[in-house]
Amino acid sequence: EVASKGPRRNGFLVYRRIGGAAFGEPLIGEPLEQRSLLDPGAPLGATACYVVRAVASTDPLVESAPSNEACVDNRDVSAPSTPGGLAALPRESGLEVLWGPSADTDLAGYRVYRTAPGAPRERIAEVGANRSAWLDTTARPGITYVYTVAAFDPAGNESAPAEPVEASLP
Repeated sequence: EVASKGPRRNGFLVYRRIGGAAFGEPLIGEPLEQRSLLDPGAPLGATACYVVRAVASTDPLVESAPSNEACVDNRDVSAPSTPGGLAALPRESGLEVLWGPSADTDLAGYRVYRTAPGAPRERIAEVGANRSAWLDTTARPGITYVYTVAAFDPAGNESAPAEPVEASLP
């Protein structure tokens, strides 16, 4: 006799709640055979809590009491991509730093860094995500500065700095 290949009738159902809300329907409609589940639907910045119930039958539904609750803070720990195409050009009123805009959907903005000869790197500007250029009006003629730019997201994650560029005013 060949076993029918219908839906699974036993295994595990995983339930999730967000914050103080009640547990809803199982995350997956069919009982799981494996003892792990990736939940890509948990919202960032929220606490997601889970319980698991063993299922003996789905018709009628016969399941165990819930497991102990396990909660996790779903935080954004991924930095945006590094800005590309960095350039610095002399203008009448200073050095203009330009870069290619990021395509990251959670971009909050950019941080512009400058290193002067014999000085440590310092953050000299922070601009919004809708900008891809910044004018350094404090640059002095005859001094070669090194600029770099990093992208950051609302969670404060910062990308690696862009390839540095040198520029000076005549």
